[in-house]
Amino acid sequence: MPVLIAGLGNPGKRYAHTRHNVGWMLVERLATRMGFAFAESPWKGLVARGVYRGMETVLLKPATYMNLSGDSVAACALANGIGIRDVLAVSDEVQFPLGRIKLSTGGSDGGHNGLASLIERLGDGGFRRLRIGVNMAGKGQLKDYVLSEFGPDESALLDETLAFAGDAVLDWAGQGATDQAFTAVMGRYNDKSRQPCAKLEQPAPAQDTEATNNEEPFQE
Repeated sequence: MPVLIAGLGNPGKRYAHTRHNVGWMLVERLATRMGFAFAESPWKGLVARGVYRGMETVLLKPATYMNLSGDSVAACALANGIGIRDVLAVSDEVQFPLGRIKLSTGGSDGGHNGLASLIERLGDGGFRRLRIGVNMAGKGQLKDYVLSEFGPDESALLDETLAFAGDAVLDWAGQGATDQAFTAVMGRYNDKSRQPCAKLEQPAPAQDTEATNNEEPFQE
């Protein structure tokens, strides 16, 4: 049975580099790493598919806009005989800093309209998720923030985060995309000490208060 990796986002150049589109960004990079190419599909989205390390894999970019993502994902899953636990949805997460990711299975939509649409259309919230932090931290209105673009000062960390998240997905698919493989990948990649955000959370080194440059300490 194939696996479906759906990157949630909005279609069009206007949204291509926005925070809400990190799901699209990731599946585009996965397609490059897997050697797949995107094409139009009957399922309201762009699809890239092929065999990666013996695992039949379908990459999907829903073109329905975020709030109707479930229409595309459900149609693609049904047409390809893909079960609920063989669906991995990739989405943005405003509660995480950029550089943090989290893999999980099941749960609520967490206030994310794309995930809410998937739960409604799939009829079950038991699909797998990969959430990628976009670093809101109370910055303005939610809608305006997620539709804003990443800043130039974030580009290096964004690239590192997408590479790390891509490693996690390829690791899972490369192990046969089984339940056991997903559990192992969660344990490995959910470890915050290994994630790109870890370097940002390290305390600054203590400053040396002793005299330097061979200068004598000040004395009265």
